[in-house]
Amino acid sequence: KKESQSVEKKVKQLQRELSQTKTADNISAGSSVTNQNEIFDDWRKRALAILNNSAIILYEAEMEEKSRDVFEKILKLDPENDLVKENLKLLNANSGC
Repeated sequence: KKESQSVEKKVKQLQRELSQTKTADNISAGSSVTNQNEIFDDWRKRALAILNNSAIILYEAEMEEKSRDVFEKILKLDPENDLVKENLKLLNANSGC
């Protein structure tokens, strides 16, 4: 029960982080293309970081397969993400894969 509450608390924190990211609604019609690209790049980085954190939470909740799936999906979106590569490597080493 306590572990479940810890996971729920972490998920709520991730949801708050995601809600604080900049979205397309925050982009005014007069903003430059460069500024829009920076906003989208920032949002993308934050979204990938939140997904990475979600995968870690899944691992901590002993949901290794779901955690692995999330890490692998992140790598499909961002194949050069060294942090996620390292996390997946650690997950595989700890689970005997």
